Amino acid sequence: MTAGYVPLATSPRGSASALVDDRAAPEVDEAAVVVLGEDTVTPFVWALVCAAAISGLLFGYDTGVISGTLVVIGTDLGAELTTHQKEAITSATTLGALFGGLGAGALSDARGRKGVLFLANIVFIVGALLQAAAHAVSTMVVGRFIVGLGVGLASCIAPLYIGELAPTRMRGRLVTVNAVVCTFGQVVAYTIGALFARAPGGWRWMVGLGALPAAVQLASLGFLPESPRILLLRGDTRAVERVLARVYPLATKGDVARKVEIMARAVAQSVEIEKTTTMRQRAASLFRVGAYRRALVIGCGLQALQQACGFNTLMYYSASIFAAMGFKNATATGLIIATVNCVFTLVALKIIDPIGRRPIMLYTVPLMALALFSTSFFFGQLTHGTDGVLVPGTEYPRSQALLVLLSMMFFVAAYATGSGNIPWQQGELFPLEVRGLGTSLCTATNWSVNLLVAATFLSLMEAATPAGAFALYAVVCLVGWVFVWRCYPETSGLSLEEVSEVFADDFGVKKSDAMRRAHGLGAARRQHHKERLAGAFRIFARLGYDEGVAGHITVRDVVNPHAFWVNPYGVAFDQMTASDLLLIDHDGNVLGGGKDGDGQLFNAAGFAIHGSIHRQRQDIHAAAHSHSYFGRAFSCLGRNIDLASVEGAQYGETVRLYDDFGGVVLDDAEGLAICKALGPAGKGAILQNHGILTAAGTVDAAVAYFVRLERLCQAQLEADAADGPRVLTDSEVHAVFAEQGGEEVAYEQAQELYEWLEAVDGQDYKL
Repeated sequence: MTAGYVPLATSPRGSASALVDDRAAPEVDEAAVVVLGEDTVTPFVWALVCAAAISGLLFGYDTGVISGTLVVIGTDLGAELTTHQKEAITSATTLGALFGGLGAGALSDARGRKGVLFLANIVFIVGALLQAAAHAVSTMVVGRFIVGLGVGLASCIAPLYIGELAPTRMRGRLVTVNAVVCTFGQVVAYTIGALFARAPGGWRWMVGLGALPAAVQLASLGFLPESPRILLLRGDTRAVERVLARVYPLATKGDVARKVEIMARAVAQSVEIEKTTTMRQRAASLFRVGAYRRALVIGCGLQALQQACGFNTLMYYSASIFAAMGFKNATATGLIIATVNCVFTLVALKIIDPIGRRPIMLYTVPLMALALFSTSFFFGQLTHGTDGVLVPGTEYPRSQALLVLLSMMFFVAAYATGSGNIPWQQGELFPLEVRGLGTSLCTATNWSVNLLVAATFLSLMEAATPAGAFALYAVVCLVGWVFVWRCYPETSGLSLEEVSEVFADDFGVKKSDAMRRAHGLGAARRQHHKERLAGAFRIFARLGYDEGVAGHITVRDVVNPHAFWVNPYGVAFDQMTASDLLLIDHDGNVLGGGKDGDGQLFNAAGFAIHGSIHRQRQDIHAAAHSHSYFGRAFSCLGRNIDLASVEGAQYGETVRLYDDFGGVVLDDAEGLAICKALGPAGKGAILQNHGILTAAGTVDAAVAYFVRLERLCQAQLEADAADGPRVLTDSEVHAVFAEQGGEEVAYEQAQELYEWLEAVDGQDYKL
């Protein structure tokens, strides 16, 4: 095969392992429709993201505030708190969050995202005020449990609400704002704890102030729109259009309408799944279907590791630990831990996509284990004189206490960079039909292990010493690293269908690497094909093949083989660039591309012809048609070309005549008839009274075929005017075709055309 010639059918991205299964119904994704403003965050969007992210602030605040509260609460609840009472107060919120999280999804579908956030804020306020007014341990536990219900509701719905309203290309980043604000809430909690640490009854202010941001969010809900998904479930498409017009103010009404249409299809798809399958059937499939089961193992395993490593023991009990170690303002010292967590969460958000989930976990989990072993070692040194246990009031060496603190900071930095964030990417592991249930079980695993750790940490420290407790968490990290290494494939950049394929036979670590390498090639090859297509239009313009809006050249998309790139209606061939091109599917839906709203239209006749070819002929990846001068003139004769030259013999018998012209091609029937006339191996067609058409495995070859056929039509007309040509014999034709009839010859011929184009026009067509 000629160097440089790589037809799509044999490319890595075009391999069977990377294509979407025709038998499976692909998930409808709003991201398939790209409009102007996808990468723009307007003040309106920022306002709703910030308002919704208050839920993350409340989550983080409640996680962090208990640490300082346990240090200064003293006898305000009737007596000094025992170890088990401290554990009960701390873990009550986690138990409440477990119940709140389990019911959040169904409740939000029934009452709307705003309705659940409204309820969560009411619950937050009631729980915070109940804690502030508590004079008994039981009241404090109930208040903490109520707050936990709010945490569970809000932590599930706030990211969902942001994701459903954010511009498509900014969705991932904006959803993670909630996670960043959560860590900031912990910083705020420790700061307030430090300020009120020495005030009489200061802990009541610490827990009571949690009602303030809840009240702010409650007031803001009146100004926020409902989620488009909920509005569509209610049948209010007008409201969805109004909301999306504010999210995408630069988009045209047509763009917004297409967004609404594909969102409605996605909602209808999920509703259909719920109607045709029961919850029991979906739950059974999670364990029965191998791909789903393995995804569940990974999702639950990562969430379990996130909590079993002991990180939240520092959020809940760091102030108590630092107080026992002799730090004068233990809550202020705990603020250091919270700040490190916040800063390195920002680092994680910066590197998670460029580096990938799996590599980050493989590097950070061993660092977590190392830091925990270091913490264990220095705790052992610190408590050597007190039989390994922390005894409040003991004067411990300052230097050794600082080494424990530094080890904890190292652990938190490694945790925040990887395990603190990556398990929450669990949604990408599951296909649509089981995603809701799968992510719910993963989240329930998180809260359950969190509850176990929170309810046993102080007892574990007493039974196994601080050094033993942190050594145990280090061992958990080592086990977790083996789990990640053996079972966790890199899924970033893979479609949901491809993720299911990764898990089809095993955990697919090696398979995902191969598919992602193909993806990298696919993205680069998509751009390359677009550039060649744009160049083809420029070549046609230079050769005089453009006339009005009649011509069209297409190429099958290298990433989504069920779609193809085409020129937008009204853009001149000699002005065409790669960014002008439109991506449309086989149903005629615009999936992306185009520079502006006006560029979202395409030629209906072009779709009728090319759509049929791309659907019916999987071996054809590019097709070219234009009303060129000689091609149009020759097509009026109602005959095929004579094989009277080497150039004609290069076609062999692959040029067909379509002599059943039915007028302007505007429907699929005419397009299918043309495709049928082209035959199973045709590379060109004379469309009677219409023009000529060529097809090939690459844009380059299709262009070369068209230029060759146009010149053959010219030569045929001139030869006919001079009493007709001498036709080659069959043996002569077969000899030439065997030597020069392959597409690689046409591909090489096209390179001269592209070199000529760049010499006279430059390379701006690639923009």
